[in-house]
Amino acid sequence: MHFKLTKGIFFVRKSLLINFMRTFLFLFCSTLFAITPNNVLSQNTKIKIKIDQQVTVDEVFDIISWQTKYAFIYQDNLFKDYPKVQLKKGVINMDKLINQSLVNENLNVVLTKNNTIIIKKIDVKQEKQISGIVTDDYGLPLPNAAVIIKGTVRGTYTDFNGSYIVKVPNPRSILVFSALGYKTLEIVVGEKKIVNVQMDVSTSSLDEVVVIGYGKSKAQDLTGSVGVIKATDLNTNSNPTVESQLGGKLSGVLVTRRDGRPGGGASVQIRGLSSLLGSNEPLYVIDGIPYQPLFNDAEQNINILSFINPADIESVSVLKDASSAAIYGSRAANGVVLITTKKGTKGDKPVFEIDLKTTVQAPKFNSKFLNAEQWFSVLEVAAVNAGLAFDRESIDLGDNTNWVDEALGIGVMNTLNMSVVGATEKTNYASSFSYTDQEGIIKPSFFERYNARLNLDSEVTDKFKIGTNIAYSYSERDAGTSFNLVAKQRPDMPRHYINSDRDLNSVNYLAREEKTKRLSTSNMILGSFYGELEIVDGLKVKSSFNMSKVNTKSFTFSPKILDTSEEPIARRNDSNFENTTLVWDNTLNYSVEFNNSHNLDIVTGASWNRVINKSESINSQGFANENFLFNLGSANEITSAISNEGVSGLESFFARANYNFENKYYLTFTGRADKSTKFGPNNRWGYFPSVGLAWDISRENFMEDKTVSHLKLKSSVGVTGLASFGDFLFDTFYGTGTFYNGLNGIAPNGIPNSDLRWEKTTQLDVGIDFGLFDNKINGSLGYYSKYTNDLILEVPILLEAGGGTNQIQNVGDISNKGIEFSINANLIDKKDFKWSASFNITYQKNKVEKLGDGQIDDYANTLYLEEGQPLGIFRGHTTDGIFQTQEEIDELNAGAPDGFYQSMDTAPGDIKIVDTNEDGEINQFDKVTVGNALPEFYGGFNSSLTYKDFEFSTYFQYQLNADLIPRLFTDAKKVRANGLLSNFSTDALDAWSSTNTNTNQPRNLQSSSSFNLETLDTDVSDASYLKLKNVRLGYNINAVKDLKALIYISATDLFTITKYKGSDPEVAEFDGNTNNYNFGNDSGRYPYSRTFSLGVNLKF
Repeated sequence: MHFKLTKGIFFVRKSLLINFMRTFLFLFCSTLFAITPNNVLSQNTKIKIKIDQQVTVDEVFDIISWQTKYAFIYQDNLFKDYPKVQLKKGVINMDKLINQSLVNENLNVVLTKNNTIIIKKIDVKQEKQISGIVTDDYGLPLPNAAVIIKGTVRGTYTDFNGSYIVKVPNPRSILVFSALGYKTLEIVVGEKKIVNVQMDVSTSSLDEVVVIGYGKSKAQDLTGSVGVIKATDLNTNSNPTVESQLGGKLSGVLVTRRDGRPGGGASVQIRGLSSLLGSNEPLYVIDGIPYQPLFNDAEQNINILSFINPADIESVSVLKDASSAAIYGSRAANGVVLITTKKGTKGDKPVFEIDLKTTVQAPKFNSKFLNAEQWFSVLEVAAVNAGLAFDRESIDLGDNTNWVDEALGIGVMNTLNMSVVGATEKTNYASSFSYTDQEGIIKPSFFERYNARLNLDSEVTDKFKIGTNIAYSYSERDAGTSFNLVAKQRPDMPRHYINSDRDLNSVNYLAREEKTKRLSTSNMILGSFYGELEIVDGLKVKSSFNMSKVNTKSFTFSPKILDTSEEPIARRNDSNFENTTLVWDNTLNYSVEFNNSHNLDIVTGASWNRVINKSESINSQGFANENFLFNLGSANEITSAISNEGVSGLESFFARANYNFENKYYLTFTGRADKSTKFGPNNRWGYFPSVGLAWDISRENFMEDKTVSHLKLKSSVGVTGLASFGDFLFDTFYGTGTFYNGLNGIAPNGIPNSDLRWEKTTQLDVGIDFGLFDNKINGSLGYYSKYTNDLILEVPILLEAGGGTNQIQNVGDISNKGIEFSINANLIDKKDFKWSASFNITYQKNKVEKLGDGQIDDYANTLYLEEGQPLGIFRGHTTDGIFQTQEEIDELNAGAPDGFYQSMDTAPGDIKIVDTNEDGEINQFDKVTVGNALPEFYGGFNSSLTYKDFEFSTYFQYQLNADLIPRLFTDAKKVRANGLLSNFSTDALDAWSSTNTNTNQPRNLQSSSSFNLETLDTDVSDASYLKLKNVRLGYNINAVKDLKALIYISATDLFTITKYKGSDPEVAEFDGNTNNYNFGNDSGRYPYSRTFSLGVNLKF
């Protein structure tokens, strides 16, 4: 059973229905980075005024003509009676200068294709005033949208309520409505006085603003490889963690769930595996706070990403290549994931949103186990084949329990999200609260989370603004027992049986779990504060302080009845983990356009990062009252207490320069220098440069083909680093626990290495971005090559050399190469019917280039490392069927050096092992590579349709040419020496016998030394799959003014097409440490679920 110490009162928690939050990404971008795509004059063209002066309008145009390529044509003496223009020394935008000079509105300003500006008087008699309201695709007011009279610079912007007023010269005038992230709309005025328009979201991604390291950029200006996931594409499955939402949505990003536990995380690999002892997870930067997970969450419940509510996220940017990621230097070898939470947008009136969703989770498990009668029958045959006696009466516990049915059940998850986003004239704000309550499909496992967040940005003056982002999360979790232990329990054991005689052959893991009190509670507070000052036009300085603190406390109380020692006693374990991260970032950014052709954006900065980790563990025993007084203070004895604390720091200096000429030719330089306390004095500094180039061919004059609307070549090369392993490995550590003459002393824990240095990855990228038919179809194709050297491994040191243990050294190299392709299409774009689709695929190849003295040659390992082979390969015996006769065995024994080809007990019905090294006998040196856990191809594709008020979407995920070993399935087929410890699968009923020779299942044998029990090529299963990851049907209700309602149903993992023999091929289990080559074993520790959801979304 689970025991909740702080179960809050939430009276609607079981009845609330919730849906994931709709986003304001385009609205956010449109206001912060508002530009007018159809404004005839460049807003970035600067005019330099050398001295304070008063000039005529004619002289203003002379100044503009002298400094730019623009020429003016107008009637002589047109501005004879105009007042002089007061000019102040400095720099002013050209369009602002023209508007300041032309105070008379009865003028029509037209720009021709050859940069000639024609100015004419307007016939006042035909001039008319037009007003209206501009709304977004959901009918909500759209502030800061540009309303321009086509062919002129005259126009206005919508206010907070989306309203505008503009005067047009005549009924033939055309109004151009534009806003960043929306399609441009042109309407002829005619005789209308009121023109209301509804804007549609743009299908082109080129104008989107992308979050990159320490800044933002237009997608079309990037030289690197950056993948972006919008808020509307998140929450496509019912998993409440952020990283689980990324799978299959971006090329080069492989996301695999770790198991099905409530609140469980996922493994994310960006362009392959680059480390052997360090983490292969990317660097996550959450609103400026860096975090690199090790994902030991199965044991320690420290998946920090589980504290982030996906509904709070505005966008996710994935930096994949060196050009984009090198600005994070020593932590970017595995890629960088930038998570930006939602903020208010200038001009917004408050928008409230409530999401409610209920999800039903149905377990997915396909293996069948023996009932009690079948189990005893198999045990009897196994004993007879081993020449042993079998006495059922002495071991029969008298029941017939189906442990799979008893353990698995329906789980319900309820979620609630509430938010308000808006702005005043000077302050933008966004606030949210969320609640998640997830029951596990194995009782009593659960996950419960509360989240609250507040984002504020305020303009103190026109030049200075400040902001803060504060988030708090509280969660409770019980990870539950391991299902693979429960599923294989002996079937004759009663449901609630507890072995009072301490018989280890009849352990009831499910009953023990129900009597165990366990709880893990976590608190996270995340805060960031910044100030930004614009010193002069284009030059900004920003300083931000970021802090996060995570504290996880766990306890497990095991009552006396569960103790298997000779003198049973109640036991308790308490653990505490605390992580504190402090980051101080300071940046200087300068953006300038000169000669109307050259654009330069430079950011430089310094950063200081400090990480403090603390952990404690206390074991106690002996409690007077197990029902109430089981807290730590009630223990009779503290049996052990351990505490650790580690502090690491990072000092960094970085710079990036982006230059483009005429928006055709792009150049990016990035560099970072990091100083880390992880390394000795001689190697503390690491340097990580990169350069990126791009050529936008579609902007060249010779590209007149309207079919190809966008075509850009790009390439980058650079160096990134990795240091995601223990601190101070270069130094000597001492620990207690070494006894001499009965006295406890201290001794060194390993051998120091003062020459330890960074793992470095050199990466080359070559790619092409394309758009067709006015970018209704767009995509990218790219090739990458990553080479990581100085990999850190443990190297054995001979005792004669002062060792006798292992030393951490830089000895290995590894390479990753791949091809990425993605395509997006807006297939149908009608008023009442829209259909869009996307597809991505990645080919990857991984290879261990060098291991040096760190080579692992332990032939007992199933998964191992070998030079020239990829990570994730399986070692095992290859088979050649089953021995059918004794004559086959005798013939092979005759050629064996010791007289036995396999073993002295080999008999007909046993697996026939292939002698791969041809030495005449079978041993560990005959093991070869029998599979590879890394997929060769992976990706996803989705489709989204809307018809009037209905919306329908599907999302598929796939991988090809990957292998896994479904341990729960394969181990259950093998009858072992002590069969009482576990049940077997129904495959054991088809075991070889003299009357059943046409089978692949070897004979049942009670033995611990048979080769039937080894890892074999037949254990490896094809883990390729195509999965319908999510399907959703929704209906929008717009019956009430200013209220938008969406009701929907959805399902995840509805079906999977695969040959995999386990329950689900989408799994990546690591061994609990950072052993990055042992991830192909599927132990079945917690099954996955198929989910069905009903939700409602309200926005007003």
